[in-house]
Amino acid sequence: MIFKFSSEPANISDAKSRFAIDILNTLGLNLNTFIGKSTNYIIRKIGHITEYMILSILLFKALSFDFSKKKTLIYTFF
Repeated sequence: MIFKFSSEPANISDAKSRFAIDILNTLGLNLNTFIGKSTNYIIRKIGHITEYMILSILLFKALSFDFSKKKTLIYTFF
């Protein structure tokens, strides 16, 4: 899923980011007043960070069955 979303053209990714920004605006959190024109860019980067964090957590859990905690952390990091 990460590679699929990362390979999408910018206009599709921007549309998804705008959807997330609209949801946040509906909830009363207007990021444009805090961040300004970079809001869309920052939302996209937060999405990437979240995707890779989820991948890291899943990888850590999967590796923790076969390796010690130290090796699992090293393998997950790399």
